[in-house]
Amino acid sequence: MKKNKISFSSFDVDKQDYYGNLLLIGNGHIGYRGSFEEMDKDSKVGFNLIGKYDQKDNFWRESINLPNPLFVRLCFNDQKLSVLSSSSDNHQMGLLLDKAIFYRHSSFSSLNIDSERFIVDGDTDELISRYVIEVKEAGQLAINYGLDSDVWELNGPHYQKRSFSNEGQGQIRFVGTTNQEAIVIEKVSYHFSVKVGDQNFNENSNRYLNKISIRVKPLDKITLTIKAVVSIIEDESFINEKDLQMNAQLKIPYQKCLNKHMLAWKHDWELAKIELKGPDNDVQKGVAYSIYHLLTLAPHKYITSIPARGLSGQTYKGAVFWDTEIFLAPFYNLLFPKVARNLVIYRINGLAEAIKKAHKYGYDGAFYAWESQENGFEACSEYNIADAKTKKPIRTYFVDKQIHISGDVALGMFNYYEATKDTSIFYLGGIKTLLEIMRFYYSYAHHDIKTNQYFLNDVIGPDEYHERVNNNAFTNYLVKIVGEKTRAIIFSLHQENKQMVEEALKPYQEFFYQKLPIFLEHLFLPAAQKKHLIPQFDGYFKLEDITAYELVKKRITPNEYLGGSTGLANKTRVIKQADVVTLLALFRDFFSARIKRANYDFYLPYTEHGSSLSNSMYSLLASEVADPIRAYDFFKRSALLDLKGDSKNYAGATYIGGLHPASAGGAVLDLIYGFAGLRFTDNQGIIFKPHLPAEIKSIKFRFYEQGILYEAFITKRKILKRRIL
Repeated sequence: MKKNKISFSSFDVDKQDYYGNLLLIGNGHIGYRGSFEEMDKDSKVGFNLIGKYDQKDNFWRESINLPNPLFVRLCFNDQKLSVLSSSSDNHQMGLLLDKAIFYRHSSFSSLNIDSERFIVDGDTDELISRYVIEVKEAGQLAINYGLDSDVWELNGPHYQKRSFSNEGQGQIRFVGTTNQEAIVIEKVSYHFSVKVGDQNFNENSNRYLNKISIRVKPLDKITLTIKAVVSIIEDESFINEKDLQMNAQLKIPYQKCLNKHMLAWKHDWELAKIELKGPDNDVQKGVAYSIYHLLTLAPHKYITSIPARGLSGQTYKGAVFWDTEIFLAPFYNLLFPKVARNLVIYRINGLAEAIKKAHKYGYDGAFYAWESQENGFEACSEYNIADAKTKKPIRTYFVDKQIHISGDVALGMFNYYEATKDTSIFYLGGIKTLLEIMRFYYSYAHHDIKTNQYFLNDVIGPDEYHERVNNNAFTNYLVKIVGEKTRAIIFSLHQENKQMVEEALKPYQEFFYQKLPIFLEHLFLPAAQKKHLIPQFDGYFKLEDITAYELVKKRITPNEYLGGSTGLANKTRVIKQADVVTLLALFRDFFSARIKRANYDFYLPYTEHGSSLSNSMYSLLASEVADPIRAYDFFKRSALLDLKGDSKNYAGATYIGGLHPASAGGAVLDLIYGFAGLRFTDNQGIIFKPHLPAEIKSIKFRFYEQGILYEAFITKRKILKRRIL
């Protein structure tokens, strides 16, 4: 079906970034950007890795890119053939979403190139490609191919040592040592369908290449099969053991690898697809692509999480944000509980770093990383954005004042439990994690003796344009809600397993039974004021009353950063993204219909939507307050963001390009939790309270409920929930 295929009938050299992002393939651990084989780092070719990071000198610590094994360049009768040159005639490329295969067709006067590539979706990290040359006229064909380790990096170089070796029969090996002593092993096999003699690779400028020359005639067909296997180790003593494992993988025939990939992908695709009746083809394709994107990011076999830009590059240091818990995890909670569990365990494993960060800033408990890398390491710096005009770094307070991140981590744990009823995570460190999070908020809070209230001052909420504010509504309510949930789950678990819970509570007796209840009871919650409006933070309503549309017109440069102490938005009501609206959308049963509607209407004109996280939250709340036209419009913006490629690539002078997993996840949230109205209840299990917009006649999707697979089919007049046998 057309909705399951992303295709382009021509190649525009000025859109290389867009193609590279959109046509990405991945398996939750490695990803390869949608570039052509003849390209290099100047075209942002990227073989990206999740979960391993490195720092060069004083640059930002970021994820590493792997050497590119798919480098192939052709010359026919001494004429270079490339999409980047004027000699190219016709090109097509795209993604088969329901198969997770990238394809490319290029037609030149002398020959055609057809290639396909995929990443094995299963137990191994393998990138596999088939590159086919079909000759149109007689001549001399030169093929230059091999491993390119001169990779695209934002803050590198990350390989302090590189070595190549030719292992014979078209198989080569790369061993690279990063600046922080991780060892990257990449083994690649190159197999031709015709005899090419010995493949003698030579190193030149961090490339390890071979060149063959063949006399060809019309209708000759040459196929080059490339298989690359990747391993990361911390000790050289493991190299030989890894060698044997990787050699065995490289021997598996191409067709067998393809069959394995197709079978695994089909299972996941059929499970996750959402069928809509009514929307136009663009929206259908946007939904299909959103699901494709989420599937490529699922960490099935590693305890890792999902970076803010997924596998599309090193933007945001390849780090994990609150995006994962709030916008992505709900999808996995319903369909891939093992993946969802890995995301929770990743945060539990990061507790030690969170405690270390809290101590660094003078607090008790667990202050989670705003930009989390392996084991919860905080990668966020004090200077994250450069001024668009002067290029000078701007001091931001994301690292030390965006305290809602710890509450987001706790909420992610509760959302997982609500969907799966899996209590094991609490016994595997979850109880301690929750208590340390609450200890952090207790130590951060200011206790006013006169009013006997606790205030959370000097913070940043989801709206990053206003820094160092007091009593951000989202943050305060989040702390209150996850705090009460922490108490409730511990009391519940105590009845289930008294001994284990009491053991976990031993260091926290006084805090849990005495301090925490008092803190939660007296925590200040910004109440609805005149016209039922909740102030985003103390003093918000006193700021200059100017709309986002009017403020943006005042920018001097297109990429000017509106936030921070000197930004245009600082003294105004203009906000970067949904903030109070996010609070009301996530905790829809906590507030009255009147409060939800009033705040939705009020904050709408002040929201710039300068973050890909914003539209989906507005759509969720729009469904709740019976504004189906805007609900559908905001949903479309989330679903089509990456397809259209019209998102911001710069914040100030800082490059932030790449894919937007949270937007894809947000689009799915809008469909399942917004339009279909999925809700978890204590007595009835999962129920539905639909809010279908006029454009959607029906919606059908699957989900797990306590280990049992169900299918929901919803129209304006019908709600069906049936068990899948």
